Amino acid sequence: LAFFLRDPEEDIWVRRHIPGTLAQIPSQKTMDVLVSALDERDGFIRYKVVSALERLRREHPEFSLKEQPVETLAIQEARRYFNFLSLHDNLFGKEKLKADSLLSQGLLEQMTRLRNRIFKLLTLVHSPADIDAARWTLEHGDSRARSSASEYLDNILSSALRKQVLPVLEEMPREERVRRGNVLLKTRPRDVEETLLQLINDDDPVTAAAAIDVVREQKMWSLADDVEDVLAHRDVK
Repeated sequence: LAFFLRDPEEDIWVRRHIPGTLAQIPSQKTMDVLVSALDERDGFIRYKVVSALERLRREHPEFSLKEQPVETLAIQEARRYFNFLSLHDNLFGKEKLKADSLLSQGLLEQMTRLRNRIFKLLTLVHSPADIDAARWTLEHGDSRARSSASEYLDNILSSALRKQVLPVLEEMPREERVRRGNVLLKTRPRDVEETLLQLINDDDPVTAAAAIDVVREQKMWSLADDVEDVLAHRDVK
């Protein structure tokens, strides 16, 4: 199972089902195999790996795992979150484009999934019950309770996670979150055309297709050659 999970020649949907199968075989070796797969390029496999690790962590706290790969992935996911947030703000902030488009919905859903995944990753290196309680408080508590939950996370997270992950989790105005994200990514606000050019080349085919549809809707024919290039080189599957 470990071999086929990492085999790029294996059918992708077979590989995506393997982490859930491994979770049915609780052992230290299973934990080690799953942790080693946290750097998988396919986002769906990474999600399945994290979910399998979370299940094992909750059901078998006696198993240990290396924290560094978990923290590295959490930071990567936080940076992906801020990238999507910045792109969304470039397109739909200040009512530049209609916010009810499929592309807007897709970017927001990507951000929600990334935030959920970060919480899952934190349960791997800290008490799952404590992380669950902090998350519930951040999402449902009053302002004083949310402040306490943020302070708790600030105290337990490593310096790297505090800097790059905590801004994804704690409450703050959207404008401030966008600003902090741009600072972390060392990027800047970009115009609609430049943003769409990045999105039509996104690895996620749904995001790319939705961006291409916005190009069509806005009649941005200056991007026609770029769209043709994407269609010519994209995996037809």
